[in-house]
Amino acid sequence: MIDVKWDSDSARFYRRICAKRTPDGYIPETNTRLGSLSATEKSWPAHMPPLTDVELGQVQRKFFAKAPAKLEESRLKKQRARVKAASTSIRRMTESSAASPIDSASLKGLLQDVLRADTDSFQFLLGAPAATASLAASAAAAGKFGTRPEKPPLKSTDIYRLWSEISGAVEGLKRSLQTHNWVDTRSGTKGK
Repeated sequence: MIDVKWDSDSARFYRRICAKRTPDGYIPETNTRLGSLSATEKSWPAHMPPLTDVELGQVQRKFFAKAPAKLEESRLKKQRARVKAASTSIRRMTESSAASPIDSASLKGLLQDVLRADTDSFQFLLGAPAATASLAASAAAAGKFGTRPEKPPLKSTDIYRLWSEISGAVEGLKRSLQTHNWVDTRSGTKGK
């Protein structure tokens, strides 16, 4: 009989042989390690010890049939660990930012990196700008942007330039969603 011991994305194989029952009822057993394989393997490799047809059937059932699910489980586990580690680092960074503010270019780059990540839901990309706009609105209401002085002219300020970028990006998103009937068009025609 072949026993399979799974690690995260690989498995170790053992051949278990049971001898005949002894007079006292004990069945001696021997376990021989055959080697290990990555879950990406598609067939029993030639460098591993040969198996009988029955053993190959056991390997097919216990390893090859389960390997894709084990690989996906391992991938998700590693991904969750990376996200958790990144989240912990970001939390520490934000906690220390009161004493030592972070330059905005670094934060912008970090945010862009996060938004480039593929997610299991496209709605994340729509929710992220809404959350950012909400935070920015709270900051503006709290006076964090200050009040514009009489000079320079409004359109030459960084705040106005950034607002124009935001407005343009939202308008572009709206047009893209309209193309696929997710948002009403200006003419009043509703998406189908």
